[in-house]
Amino acid sequence: MDKIDSALQKACTFMTEKRNAEGYWSSDTIKHNEPLELQKPIVRTGEAILTYVAAKNKESLPLLSYALQFCLDNSLEDSDPLSLWAWKLMVASLSNTQRAKKIQKQCADLLIRQQNKAGFWPYFPGKTYNLNNYLILWSLKDYDCKQTLNRAAEWLKKTRAKDKQGWSFDDKQSKSEVSFTSNIILTLISLGEDPTSEILQTAKRFLEDAQLPGGGWHSSSRTVYGQPTTYGTAIATLSLMLLANNPLNEKVAQGVNYILKRQLSDGGWSLTEEDKVGKSYTTYHCALTLAFYKFLKENLSLPKYSILKGKVAPQYLTQILWKAFEEDRTYWLKLTMTQSMLNSKLLGSTNDAVNRRKDILKILDETRALTVAEIIDELKKKEIYSHLKKRSHITQIKNDVEYLKSLNIIYEFDGKYFIVADLLS
Repeated sequence: MDKIDSALQKACTFMTEKRNAEGYWSSDTIKHNEPLELQKPIVRTGEAILTYVAAKNKESLPLLSYALQFCLDNSLEDSDPLSLWAWKLMVASLSNTQRAKKIQKQCADLLIRQQNKAGFWPYFPGKTYNLNNYLILWSLKDYDCKQTLNRAAEWLKKTRAKDKQGWSFDDKQSKSEVSFTSNIILTLISLGEDPTSEILQTAKRFLEDAQLPGGGWHSSSRTVYGQPTTYGTAIATLSLMLLANNPLNEKVAQGVNYILKRQLSDGGWSLTEEDKVGKSYTTYHCALTLAFYKFLKENLSLPKYSILKGKVAPQYLTQILWKAFEEDRTYWLKLTMTQSMLNSKLLGSTNDAVNRRKDILKILDETRALTVAEIIDELKKKEIYSHLKKRSHITQIKNDVEYLKSLNIIYEFDGKYFIVADLLS
């Protein structure tokens, strides 16, 4: 796991270096073989945010918080591309403020209204685009719009490429393509589709057969075809993890090794081997795949999951772990923000009060429940508090613990104070 941990840390460093002077992320140059709307700052900034979250990078919290605010402040018109609304919804879903919840509803309501009655979302007049459908559904997957999601899932299952192996650019193409097939696999799995279904297992076999020597996958004929790309490899590897009997099988391991091998010295990933410039979207997708691979290896053998082995299809277990992975990242972000608050002036109006209350929390983290007098005894073991006297300082320390109690950080029973969670580490 050391290689993956190192790769994730380097990916965060790359993203931090890519941040511009104004505090958000943007494209260095416009690539005309990539959708222009997906090169907008709200998308690039969203990719940076999700990279930090996938890697659980605590050091990035100030940048991440500013980036969240930038995306929430980014104004969109109803006529703007739906993928931009999807990205805004994805980012807004990471915040639980009332403002963010209003933005989530605004974005989701617009996307739901724009769905074609057949189940897809328009891209060109009278046409659709499966990358667009994927982004929209990825943003809506945890939103309460079951009818919308079910309609989309049924449309996707009926509109594979004409070769019936997987999916392509839209519902009119003959040949399945790696990137679009992977996009739709990830979409359907996130919407709760049965991973053992014939449609998804056929798509799995298509991806297995499409793996190139060296462990990578190409993307699509509309971008780069015939040579491996980091984007194609990342999403194909992630898709195979979710569909294979053994989510850590040799093909998956080859994909992971290809990703690790292709990381640039600055921590980013370029699309192809010839291109030596790291990109935000390739770096995000590579980081997400590596993070989930690490999560699987660490959690598959835990009793709460291993008890299901042999009782359910292995794909169902991986699907459960995928959901747990997503929830773990969301919980990490909220907990890290809470810890950041606790290391701020929230604990007091002066530096002395903040530091003293943090020291009280550290004492309660390491000991049994203590009375105020016993807390003073523990504090006095540190040179800085050696002057404390119970008669003259008990009111001050009592005020400290009662303040922490009012914040529901510590608890009291029978005159003794204790904590049940370490919020400062």
